[in-house]
Amino acid sequence: MDRHACAIRGFQVAFLAFALVLLNAPADKYVFSQWQWARDLELPVGRMMMFVTAAVLILLIDPLRRHCAMLLSARVATGTRREVVIGIGLVLLIDFAAFGGFALWNWLVGGEPRLARVMGQQQAHADEMSRALSTYGIVYFALFATTLGPIIEELLFRGMLYPAWRDAWGWVFGSLATAAVFGAFHGTFWPQFLGSLVFVCVLRKTNSLRGAIYVHAAGNLLLWYPVMGQFMLPGGLSTGELHLWTFHLVCLAGVLVLLPWYMWTARDARLPTR
Repeated sequence: MDRHACAIRGFQVAFLAFALVLLNAPADKYVFSQWQWARDLELPVGRMMMFVTAAVLILLIDPLRRHCAMLLSARVATGTRREVVIGIGLVLLIDFAAFGGFALWNWLVGGEPRLARVMGQQQAHADEMSRALSTYGIVYFALFATTLGPIIEELLFRGMLYPAWRDAWGWVFGSLATAAVFGAFHGTFWPQFLGSLVFVCVLRKTNSLRGAIYVHAAGNLLLWYPVMGQFMLPGGLSTGELHLWTFHLVCLAGVLVLLPWYMWTARDARLPTR
């Protein structure tokens, strides 16, 4: 397949991703949000159904099912398992760095008053823990965000979209373009953009989509409040003092150094032609 055809295939995959979001919006408004049991349990049924729909399509369409099975067939080799650990560490670093970058930007724009106003008051630890351990928290974070979500997203973005644009523009530009689509797909652009670059590097270094799935799933789990989510924001945010964000700013500096280095180390990795 020539480079132009690969680029077109990539745009088709990107269109499919956003089509799932757009088609899910009216279904969520007029169907899923009307389910009383879901409202009672405060479950985000709309977002979950988007991935359930994608999973059903994969299972029902035979060529797509076989292609996804092929993508998932390669295991993470023993000698490359450390890349999964490194990837998880980088994703966690990015999560802290994202908050640090957000705080720094608002402080530079409007000083302490703006930072305090934007961040507002934190919810009580007990309230956050109660929400995390509710049906919503357990289903969405501990189960959904660590299973179906990462599998579908990695199949779509790193399994289908990235190889198409890699073959069209090279792995660096293919990685950046895939990351841009991935960030736009989630709404929280920068942490998802940077996380996508890590997932691509893990994919290249392990030669296995499973490696990217493991890192993605572990990163989501770490964001769950009872795990690392409770440490993502510092205390005393209402004051707007930048020194409260020292650890996050150190993480931001670390990401600016370590992520380019990690991408550099992935430059010679070669995935087999699919």
